Amino acid sequence: MSDNGDQDKLLRLLVDKFVKSDKTAHDTAQKLAQLAF
Repeated sequence: MSDNGDQDKLLRLLVDKFVKSDKTAHDTAQKLAQLAF
């Protein structure tokens, strides 16, 4: 789990889009983020 700089940026962008498009997706995004890391 190293050298994930670009991947982390992409993930954050996706999460940001999810949060902006649907607030309820925020919890799902957080769970996915926890699984990813």
